[in-house]
Amino acid sequence: MRAALPPVILCLFVQYPPPSTWAAVFRIQPQQQETSQPSPSAPATPVQAGSTASTHAQESTTAPGSNDLQDALPPAVQLEISSGDKAFDNSAYEVALDHFKKASKLAGDSCVECLAGEAKALSLMRNEKEALKAADKMDAQSRTDADRAKVHRIRGFIYSADPKKLKQAETEYRQAVSLSPATAEYHLSLALTLMKEFQDDEGKREAAQYLSLAPAGAYALYAKQIEADPRRARDNFAPEFRLPTLDGNVVSLSDLSGRYVVLDFWATWCPACREGVGDLKDLTKKYPPSEVTLISVSADKDEAAWKSFVQGKKMTWTQYRDADGKVLRAYHVRAFPTFVVIGPDGIIRETLVGENPQDSVSHRLKESIETLAAKK
Repeated sequence: MRAALPPVILCLFVQYPPPSTWAAVFRIQPQQQETSQPSPSAPATPVQAGSTASTHAQESTTAPGSNDLQDALPPAVQLEISSGDKAFDNSAYEVALDHFKKASKLAGDSCVECLAGEAKALSLMRNEKEALKAADKMDAQSRTDADRAKVHRIRGFIYSADPKKLKQAETEYRQAVSLSPATAEYHLSLALTLMKEFQDDEGKREAAQYLSLAPAGAYALYAKQIEADPRRARDNFAPEFRLPTLDGNVVSLSDLSGRYVVLDFWATWCPACREGVGDLKDLTKKYPPSEVTLISVSADKDEAAWKSFVQGKKMTWTQYRDADGKVLRAYHVRAFPTFVVIGPDGIIRETLVGENPQDSVSHRLKESIETLAAKK
């Protein structure tokens, strides 16, 4: 009997710090392992090769209309805020927190934007208590409705990290919308929260309001997606990507709809990753291309070295080099090897991370594929 349909496999070759510096690499936060979908205040945009836009949009620490206020800050404060935002882009939350604390100190502890950054970083680090304290300090510094709306948005962001506190998040986002109804992102944050609470009709209306206010906004595509299918706000959908491959073709997640997808994140310097190539070859032998599509995506800086490794190991499946690390960041990978298993409906089913001396990740991937395929 023919084997059940297994996942499509994408191996993501990622340039990362060598093993000697792994101790300094930030580990995946629990929420990131549970879902690759954006938080209620951080909708995602598709990963485009060569794109200059962030692949997993983070909530800005500055509210729309607050640029004039930030421009009035001393250059040293602005530099720290900018550095903190860049750290968010790389999911380096402790680094971001350090920058915003420095900015706040330089501003004499009277900088709303700095406190907003602190609150966000602490929330992403799963420190709700301290995050709320930072939001309270931010509230004490607020002088305008725009600032007060941002305080409510930050509190909503903090509460949304806990599924049991979605109602509190909803209340905060509603207050943000009430204070600043023309701010599109507040409507989208509220829409996502409502959909997570299965209040789909009202959630759709809020998503539509975002699109009305920002039809070409950074999150317009995502707003359209959740308006059409509210499940995307609460289920663990994988970020879309569109990547040019080594053989001159283009592969996208949407092209693979209806199949399982497994993202295999690895690096040429990673011993366990190199040892796992044989297991991946076995998978390509077990399943025909129509059932299993294996794609290796490398972020090696040295293109020649990458090509040499691929050719030397006879990795005959589709290859892509993720030199700028956009795919890595989109999927929140912080350890190697890592496999992300995506179902036929685009929902992430399982994430296998790290090395087990008794059982390789590649072997666990094989077992996972067979188990999921059997349930199909």
